[in-house]
Amino acid sequence: MNRRGSTAATQNIAIVVTGHTQEFVQIKAKMAKLEEFDGLKKSLEVFTSEIIASRHERTLMGKGFFDQQATLTDHELRLTRIELRGKQT
Repeated sequence: MNRRGSTAATQNIAIVVTGHTQEFVQIKAKMAKLEEFDGLKKSLEVFTSEIIASRHERTLMGKGFFDQQATLTDHELRLTRIELRGKQT
């Protein structure tokens, strides 16, 4: 190979390397975006699990309230009956 052929080969290699470098830069940028999305995804998963836990807690609290309400209603009915019996005598 002569000097001119060597220079052309070197230029071709430089062009190929430059092309690959640009591709690597693009891949790195895409990976950075994916890492950002991964962080967002994890944050959304935590937020969603907190919402589900809160909803479950509210459901249990609501059930407890209605259970207590039923007990109070039952007590009120019994007291009313006792009071009516006392007035009848």
